[in-house]
Amino acid sequence: RGINSGNFEVDEWQYMAQGREVLEGNSLGNFILREGKNGHDVQHEFIEYALMLPVKFLGIAHKVNVATLFQVYGFFGVIFLVILIYFFMLRLSGDKRLSALAAVFAVLGYDLIVRYPLLVSGFGPYFNVYSRPVIPIFSAVAFFIFLNLLAKSLESDGWRYRIFTGLAFGSLFYVYFYAWTFALAFIVILGAIY
Repeated sequence: RGINSGNFEVDEWQYMAQGREVLEGNSLGNFILREGKNGHDVQHEFIEYALMLPVKFLGIAHKVNVATLFQVYGFFGVIFLVILIYFFMLRLSGDKRLSALAAVFAVLGYDLIVRYPLLVSGFGPYFNVYSRPVIPIFSAVAFFIFLNLLAKSLESDGWRYRIFTGLAFGSLFYVYFYAWTFALAFIVILGAIY
């Protein structure tokens, strides 16, 4: 079906199948079986719709290799995530070197301390977990967009950033389950501190 299932785990097959379903005009109710494709999406994730929107808009949906497209999105997503973390840390600390180190190690240091005994091992083919297509990269991008807007809204007196922060928080409900739960936990802890 046009999906290169090379060195990917099960989650990546799911993301790529969902991307292909969106390009074919189906819903994400059932992305594996032939029946029930236009049913209700039980996960309430709309990242694939957002990622496939430019492809559908340009009218090149039939020519696109989903695996290649998601890898390109993942590459630029990692760069954007590092920039978002950098500016968030810069806003909190005011130190450019600390912000750069925090941004780089938040993305690259994950594998050093969490997942694998070696960077590239038999347990996982990835040099970096954020190189996986769609999740966790775009949930982290959405989460740090929210954090940057929240920090800006706490510094300013205007309503504009508060409205954008609320919209960013509301959009997290449609990005990934853990994105909005992390944000909600952060807001509750911040409220308890205040």
